[in-house]
Amino acid sequence: MHIAAILILGTATFVSTWAEPNPNTIIPFPAVTVPVINGISTLLAIVLLFIPNCIPLECTILSIQAVSTALTGYETLGVFLFTALIIILFCSGFFKTHAQRKILILFACWLLVIQGVMPQGIDRYIMVTVESVFFIAFYFCIYKRLEILLKPLMNIYAQNLDSEILKDKEVGQKISLRECSLDEREVNFTYDFLMLKKTYRELGDIYYTSTSTVKKVMAGVCKKFGVKNQTELRMLLMQYKVEK
Repeated sequence: MHIAAILILGTATFVSTWAEPNPNTIIPFPAVTVPVINGISTLLAIVLLFIPNCIPLECTILSIQAVSTALTGYETLGVFLFTALIIILFCSGFFKTHAQRKILILFACWLLVIQGVMPQGIDRYIMVTVESVFFIAFYFCIYKRLEILLKPLMNIYAQNLDSEILKDKEVGQKISLRECSLDEREVNFTYDFLMLKKTYRELGDIYYTSTSTVKKVMAGVCKKFGVKNQTELRMLLMQYKVEK
């Protein structure tokens, strides 16, 4: 995906250096500004090759390009990039808490951005607003349908997992990781891994330790819960409301 992004952004940089800029854009000095924006985005995409799964950097690129494309006459592409940003944030666990508030804030910011489409014409402003609502609603419907389809399968799999620690807990109950015989490091690693969707490498960076140490700690957590690996651990604990 990152290589494709580099190719697309590189092409956009090249094209924007000689193409006639949109005369109605509110971006100042578009003949210079737009190629610079695309060039910076291309460089950031190259950086992603060396630090993959860097969510903040991916979101930065998407945000820059969503705004830039929407304000230079490519409103539909801008809306697509904005909704792609929301999807990446969702997959990274950003909406685990205060989801409605965060989505409303992001959408309000986007509505402010697309005010800049007004000079292109009121018809295009109306269309980009409608497209924004449609894309978000469309992806939300897809998510809900997948949730309905996959939840029974996930429940069947999870029911086959037997944990001595959780034998007295009902599915759907709140559980405290500190009450599950985990030490403080295991609690932090497990919570961030499950609830914040952090990778082992990211956990190592956050807690100033090596990836191998994180793997060793998480292997101990899996053993305590009576599961074989991180996938089974996630499937087991997702049945409960996990707290530290």
